Amino acid sequence: QTLTPDLQAILAKQKISFKFNPPHTPHFGGTWEREICSIKIALQTTLGAQAVAEEVLRTVMIEIEGILNSKPLGYVSSDVADPDPVTPNLLLMGRHDSSLPLVTYPDSELRSCRQWRHSQILSFFGPLR
Repeated sequence: QTLTPDLQAILAKQKISFKFNPPHTPHFGGTWEREICSIKIALQTTLGAQAVAEEVLRTVMIEIEGILNSKPLGYVSSDVADPDPVTPNLLLMGRHDSSLPLVTYPDSELRSCRQWRHSQILSFFGPLR
């Protein structure tokens, strides 16, 4: 695995350097190679050998990202009095759960949504005579 001289020059200007593992030695990567293995297992479990559209693949990858970023970064105590463990989701989003927060809408907004939907249905049938 080598970089072209042109690419090396561009990266050197930005003070970026790559350190490659020796070929066929993923155990040298330790932590990140374990995470890559977790992604591969999740993809295999979810998709198997299916060929899927890019949009489906993106959605699955986002779900896998949420799952992996929910894993604790350190020791998890069995004592309930101890604070919750730190997770990547907590650091990135300020909460443990990667799903979007539940939003509640006031009744006035729900009514306007129903009215909009009703108008869409009526417009589908065209003007009534």
